[in-house]
Amino acid sequence: MPGFRITTTRIFAALMLASAIAMLLPPRWARHLDGLKGLLQPLAPFQDLTERGGRAADAALDRWATPSVSLDRLRRVERQRDALRNELVALRHRLDELSRVSREIAELRRRESLRRYRLIPARVIARSPAVGRDTLRAKPDRRERLRDGQPVVTALTLAAGRQDGLVVEQAVVHQAYLIGTVCEVLPLLSGVRLFSDPAVKLLPVHVVRAADGEVIRRLDAPKDRPAPAVFGLNGLGDGHMQIAKVNRDYRIRRGDLVVSAGTQRPLPAMMVVGTVLAVENDPDLRLVQTLTVAAPVDPMQLDWVYALGEP
Repeated sequence: MPGFRITTTRIFAALMLASAIAMLLPPRWARHLDGLKGLLQPLAPFQDLTERGGRAADAALDRWATPSVSLDRLRRVERQRDALRNELVALRHRLDELSRVSREIAELRRRESLRRYRLIPARVIARSPAVGRDTLRAKPDRRERLRDGQPVVTALTLAAGRQDGLVVEQAVVHQAYLIGTVCEVLPLLSGVRLFSDPAVKLLPVHVVRAADGEVIRRLDAPKDRPAPAVFGLNGLGDGHMQIAKVNRDYRIRRGDLVVSAGTQRPLPAMMVVGTVLAVENDPDLRLVQTLTVAAPVDPMQLDWVYALGEP
């Protein structure tokens, strides 16, 4: 062919092409190429060198595209990542709390006795008048049926105060239960006295029979004008209350509900205050009984409560 010269470069290129074609051919054709193996064998070192050069070029390109990061900077980035993860967990927990509070407020607003009140949510931050610690009784008191070192919760500290609309003597509820009243208000904090506090004396209440849901009537009321009987509730501590000197003719039973009478402002009427836990006969007076009333909720489990504000 005019002008065409066989050079070493062209021979090398032809052999490389033949080697590539041989690798791509189906296995069944390989036996026809046994004669070429001897010719292609000298190219193996060049193929290996080409492959190594390609890997070295890839590694150099990766190092150029990915700048080196110092160990200190890497640790800072990891700490920032962990902090963001913790913040995300805290925000999710906060969102769950707010969703639960919203559901509880919606449930409380459906109650007829609470529709005229403004519900003020407040988080419980301590179960004692002293912020940051719970109340413990150092010595047992047999009269109150307490054990040594047993937590005795009679008051709560709330993370809400005057600026949130809380005032002294406001009623405090949890779910559908009336649990106490606001006894002290600061700008950002407030204290709640539970009805189980021994300082609570003669809180007006009614008793509702668990069997039929009827309010117990006064024994001396005229038949044509029946009136509900009003009893005085006293706090005992340890989540218990007491109604003393109850006439046996009322026939109050264990499990009957104790509800607010609504005669002591600003407490709402007909909200559950507790459940009759025990009925004991007076050893000296045959016709008189003493009722032990259990609080409807465990104060140690309270995390959110609601003060009833004026609309």
